[in-house]
Amino acid sequence: MKQLNSNQIKHIDNFLEAIGVDFVDIRLEMIDHIASEIEEKVSDFDHFFQDQKLQSPYLKYLLSKQKSFNELYNKQLRTKFWTNFLIILKQLLEQVIDIKNILILTAFILPVYFLNIQYTKPITQILFLSTIGIYLYISLSNKRLEKKIGKLKITQSYIALLSIITYIYVFLPVTSINFNSENKYEPINMYFHFVFFCLSFLILKTYKKSEKKIKKNYSVLTN
Repeated sequence: MKQLNSNQIKHIDNFLEAIGVDFVDIRLEMIDHIASEIEEKVSDFDHFFQDQKLQSPYLKYLLSKQKSFNELYNKQLRTKFWTNFLIILKQLLEQVIDIKNILILTAFILPVYFLNIQYTKPITQILFLSTIGIYLYISLSNKRLEKKIGKLKITQSYIALLSIITYIYVFLPVTSINFNSENKYEPINMYFHFVFFCLSFLILKTYKKSEKKIKKNYSVLTN
């Protein structure tokens, strides 16, 4: 079956963006659906996408379906967060059982375990700063990605998840930390910090993998 070229797909993209389909990942899913529909129904793509201003056949066709496009977009907005959350959760589980990650975290936990009695305070503080640093890095990477590509629902899901985890981490009594305090740091607190560090590390790995996929899928918009 003959397929639409990049310029013809760009016409569809411009139309969807003009009617308020702001999230790029949702827009491209809709473009794929619309393009498949056009490829099935239209035989002469050149005539269909011929520039005749407001009389262009493709524009008339898209305008006739604008209501259904808006309904589909609004439905996607309502359901996409939970769909993306399940995708992220699945990717996290894949990272948990990845042998490379297991080796990295094992190599990290061994010195932590053997040094925790003598250096509990500095290790706890390093874990805390490293965890917060990872969250800040992901947030900044997300801003750069959206600046380059546009608004993405999947990255907003990452930020929402990170915000929840960071809030729990910072305000959970067992992981609260005061760098000016002379209070004794307990090993049990350090292990909780290590758990959150591992979680942030796995989220980072998951995000970087998703970022790579996003850049590949949306390369047409980043060139």
